[in-house]
Amino acid sequence: MAIWQYIDLTMDAKSGLDAAAVLNSLTAVGYHSPVSLSYGLTWREDSRMQPRPGSQIALTVAGLRYLLPDAEPLLGEFLTV
Repeated sequence: MAIWQYIDLTMDAKSGLDAAAVLNSLTAVGYHSPVSLSYGLTWREDSRMQPRPGSQIALTVAGLRYLLPDAEPLLGEFLTV
C-alpha cells in the first residue's frame, strides 16, 4: 500500500506524468457509483472520488499480475486457494 501524495509527487518528478490522469485511465469493470462495486488494477477506500493526499492506494490481484509478470507463480497459488 502507498500514500497517494507520494505516488503523485513521485510520478510528476520522475516522468512528468499526471498520476490522477493515469489512475483514471486504468481499466475497471463495474460502475463507479455509490451503490455499485467496481474492480480494477488498483484499490482504494473510496474509489468513486479522486484520491486525497493521505489516501491509501494498493494494487489488486489483477494489478499485481499485470505489473509484475514474475509474480505469476505466487498469484497462481493464491487463486488456487
